[in-house]
Amino acid sequence: MKVKIDEKQEEISISVSGKKYDEEELKNAFSEAEKEVEQAVLGKNKSLDEVRSDLNLITSVPEKNMKVSWELDRYDVMDIQGHLQQDNLSTEGTLIKLTAILTYEDEEERYEFYAKVFPSELSADKEEMRQLQEKVEEADKKTKTKDYIVLPEQVNGKKVIWAYGVQTRAYGILVMGIGFAVFVIISSSQKEKEEKKKEFREMKLDYPQIINKFNLYIKSGMTIRKAWFKIAGEYEKDQKEKEQISAKACGRKKAYEEMVNVMYKISGGASEGECYEEYGIRCNLSEYRKFGMMLSQNLRKGTRGLTELL
Repeated sequence: MKVKIDEKQEEISISVSGKKYDEEELKNAFSEAEKEVEQAVLGKNKSLDEVRSDLNLITSVPEKNMKVSWELDRYDVMDIQGHLQQDNLSTEGTLIKLTAILTYEDEEERYEFYAKVFPSELSADKEEMRQLQEKVEEADKKTKTKDYIVLPEQVNGKKVIWAYGVQTRAYGILVMGIGFAVFVIISSSQKEKEEKKKEFREMKLDYPQIINKFNLYIKSGMTIRKAWFKIAGEYEKDQKEKEQISAKACGRKKAYEEMVNVMYKISGGASEGECYEEYGIRCNLSEYRKFGMMLSQNLRKGTRGLTELL
């Protein structure tokens, strides 16, 4: 803006802070914000009673000057960004509790509501193929003791025509080759699943150790960042010492490796709160998701009350 004092004219910048709510206004503002949040999260869905696409877990309500963070009771069916985990959804639907934590300056309001999530709807063609596959599986069960299978002639009211290939020697070899390839793929997939289970078991065992260390450092007066860097730094140093002895003796641990990854991201200038939340998502276990979310939410408060939460 321009200002004129006597005959002298100057330009001046004026910052106007937002209106501060009194107690009654804040109560109403929280109530209105809750309605806006519940409407905004729908995304492409028509109702929370039938959620088939990702929810829009907003991080702020600008009109009310409020920030929003989230807690879920089922991180296996939806992540903290609102993305549905399609592999874990059932056709009967899964009820999930969402908690929106509304923050205005030092005031906080928790708003809980529920959504029923379902797998994404298939296109008409894909739905017909799914129904046909179910019919084939059902026919296979009925003729398990027979040397034949009666294939369905109709699906969804439409006629189905089956074409049978010629059983030549080359065709037989091709089938054998495909069968072997499928066996290799299944074996590889099974091995990968076993390794993943082993990794999750190890992470569950490491979790109380990490929390105890973190709590100890927080009680000694460290900030969240310093405590995180301390644990990650100690682990990294220990790993380097082990590597000098033997690469096999290294025994890298997923939960700690991700902590080191976060340490370098924060050191590189990444948002500290987002890094902690991302840590929980990458670990992909509810304990770690809650841990990361808790640290992110407590950044603005400092470590006050954090030891009790831990």
